[in-house]
Amino acid sequence: MRKISNKMAAALLGFVSGIIVGEIMYYFTDESIFFLIVVFMTIMGWVIGGEVDLKEKT
Repeated sequence: MRKISNKMAAALLGFVSGIIVGEIMYYFTDESIFFLIVVFMTIMGWVIGGEVDLKEKT
């Protein structure tokens, strides 16, 4: 198994947590909010993971 990058791992974590948060929000709001939260959390995870990758390289 090859080493997974921090960016990918963080994006995956953001995606999973986005689904969890989205599921909770889904009960209080409509479907469009659910997709927005999942996309937002995934992008945030991707960005944060990318910054961690940069810090490790330097």
